[in-house]
Amino acid sequence: MSRASFLALLLGALVAAATAPVRAGTACSERPLSPDAFQAADRLANDLLRVLDSDAREAAVLGRAGSDLSRHGLRFSHAGLAVREHPGAPWRVVHLLNHCGRATGALYREGLINFFLDDPFEYAALVLVPGEALQRRLADVVADGTAVALLEPRYDMLAHPESLSAQNSNQWLLELIAAAEAPPGSVRTRAAAQRWLRGQRFEGDVVRLSTLERLGTRMFRANVAFDSQPVAERVAGRITVVTVRAVERHLAASQPGLVRRVLSVRGPAQAPRSRPPALTAVADDRS
Repeated sequence: MSRASFLALLLGALVAAATAPVRAGTACSERPLSPDAFQAADRLANDLLRVLDSDAREAAVLGRAGSDLSRHGLRFSHAGLAVREHPGAPWRVVHLLNHCGRATGALYREGLINFFLDDPFEYAALVLVPGEALQRRLADVVADGTAVALLEPRYDMLAHPESLSAQNSNQWLLELIAAAEAPPGSVRTRAAAQRWLRGQRFEGDVVRLSTLERLGTRMFRANVAFDSQPVAERVAGRITVVTVRAVERHLAASQPGLVRRVLSVRGPAQAPRSRPPALTAVADDRS
């Protein structure tokens, strides 16, 4: 069976895009997307397509902006992998999304525009293009089932980078990158991926949460827990997570020729939005 056929069969069976409670790429709210918001997402997706066609061959890491995380020094909150089966084929984004209001997640494979249909604070994208060898391996680990094997169904937006009991979106992508970087076939489990990352001296980002923020997120968000964080660090309000910035830092260290592009378009005028503590979106903006 060809890689293309296997990919279609595997992801068609296991990616829950059609049956999940919330469709991928849309906000948790039932509020319809405005025409202006759709047009902004469409412009950004078209800019992204031009960059991918120009700079990438088989795969690239993407980041998108979600909530305003500037107080944490972060711009991008959620990452995914753009991949195509062969030159000239359509680009698709494979990423982990949280089921809104639940402590579970699923993998999705969807078009570029869907990646931005989530009522973001800013219509901006990060594109990281590694060398062709790693691009090929990233495409391979999606096609051979490793992407699904590395999925932990329990979703925790604030999972510690070495947690095996839960996972967030950026953590899944990081572990997929580890599987692509390691010798072929040597990383097929999350434990193996994390061993590889420790060997590469990966470090997550430390963000700070007040007692009130920790209490509020734990009480009102099913997809936020703190049990994977070391007790002493948790009490001190020091939460270590896999952010888009940490994924980029890892790739920059392992790929000296990494190509980095930042894209942005003007979005629709929006009134200031009242959100729960911004830290709930550090790992993924589906909140």
